[in-house]
Amino acid sequence: MFKPSLYEEIYYEINKDKISNTEKYKIRRIVEFMNENPEAVLEIQGNADKATGTPEYNMKLSQRRAENVAKVLKDAGIDESRITVTYKGADANIYEGEDMSLNRVSICVAK
Repeated sequence: MFKPSLYEEIYYEINKDKISNTEKYKIRRIVEFMNENPEAVLEIQGNADKATGTPEYNMKLSQRRAENVAKVLKDAGIDESRITVTYKGADANIYEGEDMSLNRVSICVAK
Protein backbone atom coordinates (compact mmCIF):
# COMPACT_ATOMS: atom_id res chain seq x y z
CA MET A 1 0.00 0.00 0.00
CA PHE A 2 1.24 3.49 -0.86
CA LYS A 3 2.22 5.53 2.17
CA PRO A 4 2.43 9.29 1.57
CA SER A 5 5.54 11.11 2.72
CA LEU A 6 6.87 14.66 2.84
CA TYR A 7 10.40 16.09 2.91
CA GLU A 8 11.13 19.74 3.68
CA GLU A 9 14.32 21.64 4.45
CA ILE A 10 13.91 24.83 6.48
CA TYR A 11 16.98 27.04 6.11
CA TYR A 12 18.35 29.63 8.52
CA GLU A 13 20.63 32.61 8.38
CA ILE A 14 24.00 32.27 10.06
CA ASN A 15 23.74 32.07 13.86
CA LYS A 16 19.90 32.26 13.75
CA ASP A 17 17.30 29.84 15.04
CA LYS A 18 14.11 31.68 14.13
CA ILE A 19 12.17 30.64 11.06
CA SER A 20 12.36 33.42 8.48
CA ASN A 21 9.30 34.71 6.65
CA THR A 22 10.68 33.26 3.42
CA GLU A 23 10.68 29.74 4.94
CA LYS A 24 7.24 29.84 6.62
CA TYR A 25 5.45 28.48 3.55
CA LYS A 26 7.28 25.20 4.20
CA ILE A 27 5.76 25.07 7.67
CA ARG A 28 2.32 25.52 6.12
CA ARG A 29 3.00 22.59 3.78
CA ILE A 30 4.02 20.41 6.71
CA VAL A 31 0.87 21.35 8.66
CA GLU A 32 -1.31 20.60 5.62
CA PHE A 33 0.38 17.24 5.11
CA MET A 34 0.06 16.26 8.76
CA ASN A 35 -3.62 17.28 8.83
CA GLU A 36 -4.34 15.34 5.63
CA ASN A 37 -2.46 12.28 6.93
CA PRO A 38 -3.46 11.83 10.58
CA GLU A 39 -1.43 8.62 10.89
CA ALA A 40 1.80 10.34 9.77
CA VAL A 41 4.64 11.07 12.16
CA LEU A 42 7.29 13.75 11.67
CA GLU A 43 10.99 13.76 12.46
CA ILE A 44 12.74 17.13 12.66
CA GLN A 45 16.53 17.11 12.58
CA GLY A 46 18.29 20.35 13.43
CA ASN A 47 21.71 21.08 11.93
CA ALA A 48 24.40 23.76 11.90
CA ASP A 49 27.35 24.34 9.60
CA LYS A 50 30.83 23.35 10.72
CA ALA A 51 32.44 26.42 9.16
CA THR A 52 31.25 28.60 12.05
CA GLY A 53 30.82 28.12 15.79
CA THR A 54 32.28 25.63 18.23
CA PRO A 55 30.96 22.06 18.31
CA GLU A 56 29.18 22.80 21.60
CA TYR A 57 27.57 25.98 20.29
CA ASN A 58 26.51 24.31 17.04
CA MET A 59 24.88 21.46 18.95
CA LYS A 60 22.81 23.92 21.00
CA LEU A 61 21.98 26.00 17.91
CA SER A 62 20.81 22.93 15.99
CA GLN A 63 18.67 21.92 18.97
CA ARG A 64 17.02 25.35 19.11
CA ARG A 65 16.35 25.22 15.36
CA ALA A 66 14.63 21.85 15.54
CA GLU A 67 12.68 22.74 18.69
CA ASN A 68 11.47 26.01 17.15
CA VAL A 69 10.04 24.12 14.17
CA ALA A 70 8.34 21.67 16.53
CA LYS A 71 6.87 24.52 18.59
CA VAL A 72 5.39 26.22 15.53
CA LEU A 73 3.84 22.94 14.42
CA LYS A 74 2.42 22.25 17.89
CA ASP A 75 1.00 25.79 17.98
CA ALA A 76 -0.65 25.00 14.62
CA GLY A 77 -2.44 22.03 16.19
CA ILE A 78 -0.13 19.12 15.40
CA ASP A 79 -0.07 16.77 18.39
CA GLU A 80 3.37 16.58 19.97
CA SER A 81 3.13 12.77 20.10
CA ARG A 82 3.50 12.82 16.31
CA ILE A 83 6.74 14.86 16.37
CA THR A 84 10.26 13.66 17.12
CA VAL A 85 13.07 16.19 17.50
CA THR A 86 16.72 15.33 16.95
CA TYR A 87 19.72 17.57 16.48
CA LYS A 88 23.18 16.90 15.10
CA GLY A 89 25.09 20.15 15.50
CA ALA A 90 27.58 20.19 12.64
CA ASP A 91 28.09 16.40 12.76
CA ALA A 92 25.72 15.67 9.87
CA ASN A 93 26.90 18.25 7.33
CA ILE A 94 25.91 17.08 3.89
CA TYR A 95 27.27 19.99 1.89
CA GLU A 96 30.94 20.87 1.64
CA GLY A 97 32.83 23.61 -0.13
CA GLU A 98 31.76 27.17 -0.66
CA ASP A 99 28.09 26.90 0.26
CA MET A 100 28.17 25.65 3.82
CA SER A 101 25.02 27.70 4.41
CA LEU A 102 22.97 24.76 3.12
CA ASN A 103 23.90 22.95 6.34
CA ARG A 104 22.07 25.60 8.42
CA VAL A 105 18.86 23.64 8.21
CA SER A 106 16.10 21.74 9.94
CA ILE A 107 15.32 18.67 7.90
CA CYS A 108 11.70 17.58 8.26
CA VAL A 109 10.58 14.11 7.17
CA ALA A 110 6.99 12.97 7.59
CA LYS A 111 5.83 9.42 6.89
